[in-house]
Amino acid sequence: MVHAGRIFDFGSNKTLLQSLEGVQVVWADILGDWREEIIVSIPGELRIYSTTIPAKNRRACLMQDPIYRIDVVHLSMGYGQPPMIGYSLDS
Repeated sequence: MVHAGRIFDFGSNKTLLQSLEGVQVVWADILGDWREEIIVSIPGELRIYSTTIPAKNRRACLMQDPIYRIDVVHLSMGYGQPPMIGYSLDS
């Protein structure tokens, strides 16, 4: 979870990364493993933050969901709302 420029562990709210330097470019499932990555830019660099925890199950890439894909496009156009999916991940 990202809040106030910091990355938190979703289950425990423990701070994993104190500061995201620069500007958040996008957060989306760009690697295609149904988990979202955060891309930030700092002078001279583009950083991709992702998890190193292996997935316990397999799901379709989130970008295959039309609602999620449109939300990511809106985010890239400056409408800063987190992307949603059109189905429940627990099903």
